[in-house]
Amino acid sequence: MKTVFTSGCFDILTMNHVFMLMEARKLGDRLIVGVNDDTSVRRLKGEGRRRRPINPAQTRAQILQALKPVDEVVVFSETTATELLNEIRPDILVNGNTPEKALVRTYGGVAVRLPETAWLSTTEIIERCSDATTTVEVCHRLMDRKSDGQPKYHASIRGMKAWAAGNTPNEAIGDLVRCHPELFGVKVEYLKGESR
Repeated sequence: MKTVFTSGCFDILTMNHVFMLMEARKLGDRLIVGVNDDTSVRRLKGEGRRRRPINPAQTRAQILQALKPVDEVVVFSETTATELLNEIRPDILVNGNTPEKALVRTYGGVAVRLPETAWLSTTEIIERCSDATTTVEVCHRLMDRKSDGQPKYHASIRGMKAWAAGNTPNEAIGDLVRCHPELFGVKVEYLKGESR
């Protein structure tokens, strides 16, 4: 029976993760997935404005365990999975780092690198969610501010239309600032014939 092993943070499950797990499972008879615990995720991803992990280790492990390709999930506390690999000694390592690959090869195991995929990563999804939240917060701020007793709904609508049209959140916010610069303490030059 061939055992396959892979590991990662799996903070927010993405299509990249699902594809990798499906392909990894095809390489053997049993797939074990190592999941970084919360402390090691913080070491790997940092503790900046978008604090990681989003989901605690137990939740991430339960989600992975529910997936059909996954036979077993093990939470580990090290930054790399070398200690866990030394215990499990899988036949095949998928998408490991340099120390992990070197370890697997010492006992005759094989290290496989699956092809890169084009789907959004966890970090990119978090960035998009954060930017979308910023846009919504600015829209609410504009809707709450009044001029001549009238809420400035049209600025919010323009901003949300820009977001819905596929523009970046920064462009949407830029449109809001251009509509009502006085709310943001900036001066904007308008083109001739352009309405405020």
